[in-house]
Amino acid sequence: MEPVTSHFGVVKVHEKMLANGLGIKPSTDEVIISCNFAVEPGTVEMSSKQGKVYTKAQYLTLWKKIYRGWKIYRDVVYVFPAE
Repeated sequence: MEPVTSHFGVVKVHEKMLANGLGIKPSTDEVIISCNFAVEPGTVEMSSKQGKVYTKAQYLTLWKKIYRGWKIYRDVVYVFPAE
C-alpha cells in the first residue's frame, strides 16, 4: 500500500474501509503534552462486520497545537502481520 500524504487521501482510505464493513476500535495508551505538541501512542483492532478481529496495529499520532485547538501533525501506523 502506498503512503497516504494528504487529508483527502486519508478521508478516502477510511471511507473505503468503512464502506466494506471494517470495524475500527482504537485504544489510546497515554497522551504526553509538551509545549505545542502532544504524542498519543496506542493500539487499534480492525474487525469484520461479524465482529471477528482480523488484524491489530500500533499507532503513534503527533498533535500540534494551533490557534483553533489541536491538529494531527503526523500519524504513523504499524500493522502486525496476519497470524
